[in-house]
Amino acid sequence: MLRHFAIIATLCCPLLLLSAAPSAIAAPVQVAAGRAAGAARRDGGAGLCLTAIRSGGFSSVDEAVLLLGRPPGGAVLDKTGGKVPAVNLRGGDPASVGDFSGEGASESPMPFTGAPGAMPPGDDRDLALRLRGYLSVPLPQTLTLGVFAGAPYRLRVGGVVVSESPAGALSSRVSQNVQFGGAGLYPIEILYAHKSGPAFLELSRGPGSAPASDNVELPFGGAFQIVQAAELFPSLSTAAAACAECDSDLDCPGSQSCRDGLCQDCSAPGACSGGGSGGG
Repeated sequence: MLRHFAIIATLCCPLLLLSAAPSAIAAPVQVAAGRAAGAARRDGGAGLCLTAIRSGGFSSVDEAVLLLGRPPGGAVLDKTGGKVPAVNLRGGDPASVGDFSGEGASESPMPFTGAPGAMPPGDDRDLALRLRGYLSVPLPQTLTLGVFAGAPYRLRVGGVVVSESPAGALSSRVSQNVQFGGAGLYPIEILYAHKSGPAFLELSRGPGSAPASDNVELPFGGAFQIVQAAELFPSLSTAAAACAECDSDLDCPGSQSCRDGLCQDCSAPGACSGGGSGGG
C-alpha cells in the first residue's frame, strides 16, 4: 500500500552553480488549444500529484518510467505518493540548492532524501519522481518554462515534450518558450530520475519574451518565478483529488474515471468533458 504524505516545509539554502555541456535549444514549442483537457480554472489551485520510488533498477528517465508504474516489490524497494504545492523540491545534501528559496518559494523536502521533513526519509540515492496534474493557462499566450534539475528530467505539457535534460548532463538548467494556442487546463507531467549527488528539482515560469537557454551556469533571471499552486491543479474538477495514478478506468473506484494518468471525480456534469487520456 502506498504511503501518502503532505509536504509542508521551508528550506533555505545558497545558490550553487553546476556545469554541463550545452546543447541546442529548439524553436518555441507549440501546444495546440485542442490539447487542453478542460477549461482554464480560476478557483485557485492546490499543486500537483507526486509519485516517488526508491529503486536501483534504472539508469535513465525511460527506465524510471517503467518502474514508477509498478507496485512496491522486486526492483521497486519502496514507493510513496502525495501532493506538493509547487515543483521546488530539495534533497538532504548541503549542495541541494536552486534558484528559488526563502519566503514565497514553496520549497518542499524530496521523498527518500535526508532533507528535514522528508517522508519517507532516505539517503538521496536511487530515487525517481513523477509529478502529474494540470497547468491552468488563462488565455492564448507564450510562456517560458524553466527547469533546474539535479538529475535527468523530462517535462511534458499537453502531451508535448517541452524540454528535457541535454544528453549526458547530470544536472541541467533549461528554459523553453511555449506557445499555447488557447486558454485551458493543460495536462503537465515532470519525470525525474536521480541516482546520486545533490537532489533538487524546480519548475519556474517567465514571460514569453524571456530567452530560451540550456546554459546550466546561467541562473534564471528576476523575470522568472516558481510556478505556484494557484496555477497548478491535481484534478480536472473542484473535488478533492486522491492523487491515485491509473492506466484505465478499471484502476479507479466508483464514479471516478482515468484521465491523464490520474483517477478523476467525473460525477459533476462536464467535469471530465475535455477528453484527456489514461496513463502512459
